[in-house]
Amino acid sequence: MKSSINKYIIDDNFLYDHMESVENIILESLPKEDDLSHEFSKRFERKMNKLIRQERRASFIKVFINYSKKAAIIFLIFISIIFAATMSVEAYRVRIFEVVIEVWEEFISIIFKSKENIDNGKLIPINPTYIPHGFTIIEEDTNHYEHFIYWENDYGIGIMFE
Repeated sequence: MKSSINKYIIDDNFLYDHMESVENIILESLPKEDDLSHEFSKRFERKMNKLIRQERRASFIKVFINYSKKAAIIFLIFISIIFAATMSVEAYRVRIFEVVIEVWEEFISIIFKSKENIDNGKLIPINPTYIPHGFTIIEEDTNHYEHFIYWENDYGIGIMFE
């Protein structure tokens, strides 16, 4: 028994004759444009607006932005490599921290406020528990509001405590 499809010869003429009716059936099954209403998300709308703005730019601006991004990436990679190399060598790392300490040592302060430190309006001084080896007291003064000690070592490096 032969299949029923074999009795039709499918060639270009057969397709041209029957595809028009199939096309009409498919088009009639689609909903009308008036029936379609889709709300796009805010995120999608922002991305589309961004794409439209990017496409409206002049070609030389697009090239400039592209090269600027590449230059920024190369610069960040270069800085990261230099920083990693510097921090991996102990001599450089110590020198950087010494510079930072020299620059900022004037602004370091510790303030103690406690009711225990005041006895009848008179300040009871609290001294630091640790002073580095080699430092000696050069000056010390206590009044009602402040306790001051200045240490110095043989190299002229000083520590001030108020």
